[in-house]
Amino acid sequence: MKNRILSAVIAAGLLLLVGCTRLPDLQSDEQVTMPENFIGVVSYADVETVRSWQRNDEPFVVLDVRTEEEYRNEGYAPDAVLHSYYLASRRRNKNLDFLEQVAAAFGPETRLLVLCSHGMRATQAAWELGAKKGFTNVHVFPGGYEGHYMDGYGSGDGWKAAGLPLVFSATDDADD
Repeated sequence: MKNRILSAVIAAGLLLLVGCTRLPDLQSDEQVTMPENFIGVVSYADVETVRSWQRNDEPFVVLDVRTEEEYRNEGYAPDAVLHSYYLASRRRNKNLDFLEQVAAAFGPETRLLVLCSHGMRATQAAWELGAKKGFTNVHVFPGGYEGHYMDGYGSGDGWKAAGLPLVFSATDDADD
């Protein structure tokens, strides 16, 4: 009988201890709601900032979050790393492994410059990387590759209009 009471007291004590333990600030998908307005919530790096990083040889990774098809067909920044936020265009089939893929590829302090076509997916991806995976040095290029202006998102003329370099992949039908 004493052993059962002692076991119950120990179990209750452990439950209290575990219940009072501070959990990390990172939250699960169920606990985090994506904001409607990202201004002031996500860091944006404009063309002057990117050129400054390049001029001063400050390391950064261009994280392209478009689909593989967009990446191949529309060009990409030199040395860009592709991790699609959605697996198909028009926001269908979100890549449920996106956060894990990026976290496996980069440390949380890696300076990431996130790009997509117009900046919306990149902004959402950047926010999730910070809120759910603890990334601390994530920036979005306003307007993406093509340029875009929309309330609640960083707006700009885009990577192409800024004259930043693009690479186009050779395709099998290039000889036609």
